[in-house]
Amino acid sequence: MDLLATVFHNEFLQGASSATEAAPATATPTIESIVASSKRRCNVAGCANVLVSKGRCIRHGGGGRCRIDGCDTSSKRGGLCWKHGGSQACQHEGCPNLTKSRGLCWSHGGGKPCASEGCDRPCLRGGYCWSHGGGKRCKVTECLRPAYKRNQNYCDQHWAEQSSNNHTSASYLRCLVVFIFSFTILSKRR
Repeated sequence: MDLLATVFHNEFLQGASSATEAAPATATPTIESIVASSKRRCNVAGCANVLVSKGRCIRHGGGGRCRIDGCDTSSKRGGLCWKHGGSQACQHEGCPNLTKSRGLCWSHGGGKPCASEGCDRPCLRGGYCWSHGGGKRCKVTECLRPAYKRNQNYCDQHWAEQSSNNHTSASYLRCLVVFIFSFTILSKRR
């Protein structure tokens, strides 16, 4: 935090009298910190993205918009969004997918390349392709399958095992309710 932010933060937490006493001495700024702070940031409160135009980042409405009436998606090429033809088709022969980067779709090597030397596959989370350790792995020790947020960071197989062991899962509760309901109706008929 810079000095002014620290003073206001302390003033907010402890009152105006203690803010000047608690403010730390400022260090001499480095060239890196000056360059980093000079980048223009989005004007939306709490957003640290670099602004593109109109004082905003792409997420908050900066940059060009699709020229098709009623479409508010950001434009790619020729003033059109990807839905209306602003993206190019993959250059790989016979591939109908849209390009990610370098004229290729994700399947054919589009996207940021893997950081491992000599690897031309696209990177996943962490800057590396799957083979070189990129992506998110299952949280079960020694399982190398991909993990998913929807599975609480388990792979599909271990999530199925967790769900079958967990008697509070939604499917188990549905079955239990149906069973109790059916049993109640049958017992009333007798």
